[in-house]
Amino acid sequence: MSVIKVLDVNTFARGLKPVTSTEMKTRSGEFNESGLFSEEIFGTEGSLDRSKSFSFINLSTKVIHPTLYRHIIRLERKLYIEIQYLHKKLN
Repeated sequence: MSVIKVLDVNTFARGLKPVTSTEMKTRSGEFNESGLFSEEIFGTEGSLDRSKSFSFINLSTKVIHPTLYRHIIRLERKLYIEIQYLHKKLN
């Protein structure tokens, strides 16, 4: 039986600078300082910092990871089958 550990996103994101712009580059051709390719958030292009940096995008909604969702659906099916079995056994 595998155990799924759910990450506390609020704790993980504490102290991270969010990506807040949809613009990739400025008019001068530099990466937008608040965008998805920001050198301010992620580090200089090509640097080791860039490949190890994290950020987040505030979606203003809750999102469940697809793998966790699939596990929950499997558990619901097993539970439903067990309930049907017990119902038939009792009646």
